Amino acid sequence: MTVAAAGKRLFQWSGALAAVRFRNRGYLRILMYHRFGEGGRLRPQLERQCRHLRRHYHVLELREAAARLADGGRFPPHAVVITVDDGHADFYREAYPVLRRWGLPATLYLTTGYLDGRCWLWFDLVDYLFGQTEAARLELEPLGAMELGSAAAKHAAADAVKEAALRMPNAAREELMAGLPRALKVDVPPRPPARWEPLSWDQVREMASGGIEFGAHTLTHPILSRVADEGQLEREIREPKQRIEQELDRETLHFCYPNGQPGDFTPAIVERVRQAGFQTAVTAEQGLNPAGAPRYLLKRVPVEPDRDWGVFTRAVAGFRLR
Repeated sequence: MTVAAAGKRLFQWSGALAAVRFRNRGYLRILMYHRFGEGGRLRPQLERQCRHLRRHYHVLELREAAARLADGGRFPPHAVVITVDDGHADFYREAYPVLRRWGLPATLYLTTGYLDGRCWLWFDLVDYLFGQTEAARLELEPLGAMELGSAAAKHAAADAVKEAALRMPNAAREELMAGLPRALKVDVPPRPPARWEPLSWDQVREMASGGIEFGAHTLTHPILSRVADEGQLEREIREPKQRIEQELDRETLHFCYPNGQPGDFTPAIVERVRQAGFQTAVTAEQGLNPAGAPRYLLKRVPVEPDRDWGVFTRAVAGFRLR
């Protein structure tokens, strides 16, 4: 065992973790998940995480946390909200049964154009294209030449393209994505294959009756600060709210900024979200939320089912997040 591993184990079992959790007991932790695997592969890890949350934390519906934020009230000690981004179908197959078994509520942010079959999630499409291509090399502006001779090289190239796309103006990203299938000589199916498929609205309605709350994650998942077209920006914020309300016949109260880093939205975008009628908005900025935290700039704690157990428990406790 390495010194670092031994130190982490000591932290875990020495009482330090409980001390951190107690010190941060007055804060709201909002957990951020994305994917849950297939075929039950990650269920044991998720079960263990849910058991830990049930034992040590007070898991709230986001609706309740929003009400407490709105009136400046305190949270119950060790308050946690579970959130999930995007709307992949693996949530229904893998996570929803586990959450129901443990009686834990969650909020799932939907990219509604993806559910409606109007688009892929663009980052999923990048992964699909590089995974399917037989090209050995790609010349791509502004990244230049990329070798694709191995699975590892394709994976690295896909990551480079996604990272570059995050920094592009939205129109340039859309142009890149429109030309990428041709450049890689891959045909795009109209609906994503199983690994990337979206939830159906029937599944959404079923889960809405079983403890899952739904929020909006835009129409097509652009980086909102990169959208220059005012009409498009308005549609990306308002249309998903209306679409979810149409399907569920209940108000959609919560919004999630795509990518969610400080440069990915502006004060003007935050104000648009407020004016659209949302009660909260979450970022991907890491941190805990005190009583009275800004409701449209809520911080989150990144977690996934396959995260190292020690890292997971320390993150939820709020270790080095304040």
